[in-house]
Amino acid sequence: SEKEFLQTYVDGKVLKFSKLLKRVPDDEELLEVKAEKFATKNAYKVEFILRTPRKQYISQEDDHTLSEVVDLCVDKLVRQLRDAQ
Repeated sequence: SEKEFLQTYVDGKVLKFSKLLKRVPDDEELLEVKAEKFATKNAYKVEFILRTPRKQYISQEDDHTLSEVVDLCVDKLVRQLRDAQ
């Protein structure tokens, strides 16, 4: 199902930015992922909200494939984390 694919795909991508959070204890960071499928546009909207003790990072994108929209969100989140260092 799309939900299972999203879960598995996001889990693999989290490693990309978890390296940038080495200084934040695991129990002090929370990643929330929201996904929505647009029936009329045949597209997906995904939002990542990463909460750390010091800051909240948000990335939101929409695209026609689930993997592409997740990749765009992860890239945006990684840029935000790098800029904050």
